Amino acid sequence: MKETDTLEKYIKKMKKPSDFFNHHICRSSLYGGIEYFVTLYSKIPERFLYEIYKEALMKSIRHKFKKQLFTEKLERKIKALGKDEILSNTNLVNLADDDGFITVYRGHTDDIEYTSASWTANEDFAHRFGKRHALFDNLPYYYVTKGRVNIDDIVMYITEKGEDEIIVLPKFVKEKTREIFEF
Repeated sequence: MKETDTLEKYIKKMKKPSDFFNHHICRSSLYGGIEYFVTLYSKIPERFLYEIYKEALMKSIRHKFKKQLFTEKLERKIKALGKDEILSNTNLVNLADDDGFITVYRGHTDDIEYTSASWTANEDFAHRFGKRHALFDNLPYYYVTKGRVNIDDIVMYITEKGEDEIIVLPKFVKEKTREIFEF
């Protein structure tokens, strides 16, 4: 029996969101089970989907599945499931201006701000990520892109990693400006 068939049967028996990535198939996977999530997410009960998606985004290997994790279809579904959580998060609401927009940042060495769904509300973290990418890419510079996103367009707000990460479809990040930094 294929792993996906086994997991699909298991999904029907899950009692809590953490059960998905705790299944031995996901635990023993080279990618921490993300490859199974992107294949089977439509089978996961809605009451668990938001938290399982959040757990997938907190895995360090998620960049290998960027295209599958940030599809418009999946983002719309997650956004609808997490709407109440977003709008009731006082930290996030306090970041918004009077028009409901939040300033977001992205640190990198490539022109990916037009395709990236992962941003931060913390400018210092954007610089940290930019420097990290510059070191990995052996470059003496990095970019920090600044943009604005309406709180209603945010898919998810992840604070568990201490990064103030905002997940949003790239088309909703407005007024982007990019600054280059050398170090």
